Amino acid sequence: MDTKANVLYEQALTVFECGAQLLEQTEESFNLLVNQIKWDELTPDQKAAFQGWHKGIQQASTNIRCPE
Repeated sequence: MDTKANVLYEQALTVFECGAQLLEQTEESFNLLVNQIKWDELTPDQKAAFQGWHKGIQQASTNIRCPE
């Protein structure tokens, strides 16, 4: 049965899945950067920013699939 609610649900699921996949791919790409960066060449502010971004991406990637 294709009720309006079911159609909207399927659209929402598609949007959600696209967002989740984008976050997961972002985390994978960021992990590659983490492994390649020369940490000793960054300023303390740059290190803190990088680590904050990494933590935020990890949390977002986890929370999108398993919200608290």
